[in-house]
Amino acid sequence: MTDINAIINYFEKLQKIILHYSDLSFGNKKFIKKNKIDDILCCIIAKLPDEYKKTNIDRYKSVKIFKNLYNQLRQPFFLLPSHYIINYDNISLLIMQIKNTLVQDINTIERINTTD
Repeated sequence: MTDINAIINYFEKLQKIILHYSDLSFGNKKFIKKNKIDDILCCIIAKLPDEYKKTNIDRYKSVKIFKNLYNQLRQPFFLLPSHYIINYDNISLLIMQIKNTLVQDINTIERINTTD
């Protein structure tokens, strides 16, 4: 059984890190050190069940959203190679969407795998 609450808590931590720990902000653009984002993404990926990570991107909405979120979080900033540039509004929306779909998708994946 996957600890879905822990995964959701990591997404909330991600949102707080982006909002409160950016080194520079310009409107809704946040400039954050790569290691802060990479560390929290590593924690999220580690908590996700293996079946979820292996699933087809088109089959579950949360997988598609997570892939989009992951790619948007890892946009390097050309002037500061040690930082990512993050559009906070887009990321916040994606986190909200993934939190709304993740529970159902993980429960579905676990149910399918226990019946196999």
